[in-house]
Amino acid sequence: MQDVIAADADLVIRRVQDQPGDYALIVAWRNSEHVREWWDPDGPPTLEAVIEELRPSLRGEDPTIPCIIEQAGEPVGFIQFYPWDAETAYLADIGVSVPPGSWGLDLFVDAGLAAKDVHPKRETAGMQLAGHQRLRCRVRSGFERQERRRNDGQGKAQSDDCEQ
Repeated sequence: MQDVIAADADLVIRRVQDQPGDYALIVAWRNSEHVREWWDPDGPPTLEAVIEELRPSLRGEDPTIPCIIEQAGEPVGFIQFYPWDAETAYLADIGVSVPPGSWGLDLFVDAGLAAKDVHPKRETAGMQLAGHQRLRCRVRSGFERQERRRNDGQGKAQSDDCEQ
């Protein structure tokens, strides 16, 4: 497979190709309700808009690296990563500072994968994990556990909140 970024068993992360099929996958995913809620809340992206957005990265004109996630040879999601150093104006606008050399990433997965149980090695933000899995994922990502009790609506107290 060409342009593989990472591979482990049946999981592969590869660069998006400047081909209609890859763009169509991204448009379909970004128009899925579970993705649009976070990614494109202001309106559905079109094929033309996604091509215009991603093509500069694919040509090396933008430092963002967009990728397709495949499991067992099937496309199941999207991840892109980028150096925050290239986003200084945006960081200033939102009032955030990061150490030099920091990278950001954006991720979404197909609704069918998001609804499945996930192997701990593959836990990722945005997946619908059970409470204990979500807590473990957050702690592994650098969040600290905060003891907050809340009622789950059935009279049971739950404590699974984390703060960074």
